[in-house]
Amino acid sequence: MGAVLSIRGIILNPDVDRFSKAMHTRMIRVWNGAISAYIQAVANIVALHQDTGMSYASLFPTARLVKSKGMLLPLSPKVPSRPTYIDMSGMAHPGYHKNARLGEVAGEKCSTINYGSFRHPYFSFKFEIQVYQYLMNELGEWNLDAFESMSAGQQAMSDYLNQHAVEIFPAYNEYFNKLSLGIH
Repeated sequence: MGAVLSIRGIILNPDVDRFSKAMHTRMIRVWNGAISAYIQAVANIVALHQDTGMSYASLFPTARLVKSKGMLLPLSPKVPSRPTYIDMSGMAHPGYHKNARLGEVAGEKCSTINYGSFRHPYFSFKFEIQVYQYLMNELGEWNLDAFESMSAGQQAMSDYLNQHAVEIFPAYNEYFNKLSLGIH
């Protein structure tokens, strides 16, 4: 009778929590990059139409959230302010001046970003215009040509995700403890 040879096989012992945390961290980095691309594309269009800078400044809070404010063009309003502010319902407020600072305050309510957790990753980004004249221009209500900045932002975000998705997946062998192959 010959010798019996048994092969136990490869035993993989993955560090699932470490792997999940690393994946989540990488997903956050790519997601923030995609949001930065969105804001940059939107800003490039809105910057061309600055009056008081209110609409453009409303993008700053979101840019700060994803650490991309330095990517935006400098604020360069044609006029420092206008005497009447119009709220999102279209109501005029003659006592308030329409200016960049008011736009930045309105911008605090523009976006919602969600990353979920490393155990339950869920990524979402919602951007809503909170400056009346920006909304009217985006929709083409005040100009013959609509800004269409949000469409440009969506395309930039999609392009970024397609180009950078590969960065999400790490080298799997970094997250496995010792591999063993037993031969008896």
